[in-house]
Amino acid sequence: MKLLRVCALALGAVLAALLAACVHVEPATGYTYFLHTDYELFHTSDDPARPVSNFIGYCMLPMEDPNDTRAVMVRELAEQYLRSNGYIRVTREELLAEPRLIPHTFLVGLGYVESFAYETIQLQMNLYYVDQEKRANVPFWSWKAKFGGYPVTRRTVEPAFRDVFVREPVDWNKHGTIFPRRGAPASAVTWFYEYLAAARLAMRSAPPPAPVDTPVENQYNDTAITIDPFGR
Repeated sequence: MKLLRVCALALGAVLAALLAACVHVEPATGYTYFLHTDYELFHTSDDPARPVSNFIGYCMLPMEDPNDTRAVMVRELAEQYLRSNGYIRVTREELLAEPRLIPHTFLVGLGYVESFAYETIQLQMNLYYVDQEKRANVPFWSWKAKFGGYPVTRRTVEPAFRDVFVREPVDWNKHGTIFPRRGAPASAVTWFYEYLAAARLAMRSAPPPAPVDTPVENQYNDTAITIDPFGR
């Protein structure tokens, strides 16, 4: 009788945990995931013609405010989990130095919103590939999540990243994270490292930029735009 009572209590605890969690069915695969909390919003979208897993490298887009310590922390977490899923970090300068890296590298944009009044956090991650003919960044995968928590700290946001990058489906004999792990063949990865080494060598060999004696006067108070392979 005592054993039955213990089993019943354990089952009750498991059911309570599941009820508190959020059930998410990933549109791209149809797999079901039990997420760590009851999200107000948890949404992903993708381009089936351009699977994330075919890429090898990632490059973080510049932050709007480099002095925002919370944005820096969110960025560091995203990079940590991107690397854990097999993707290789590439800098903007390396991509500019070696164009052969560009077709195999996606760009990552991140954003967050925190609400003191509602004690909620919203995270968003968008992936882009570089269309070199149009010289534009084209979105092909996105994730948006809104959940209870305040303020934005590693403790409050890391479980959401784990839901996306680490959590496995509950479907019988199914495997795969919501954010796909790198699936490129070993030969392609080897070539990618060769291109990356070439980019770093080119950067070391390049002459330093010429000094600018006087800044360019902006008569119209507009934003200067420089065209590069990122379409920026």
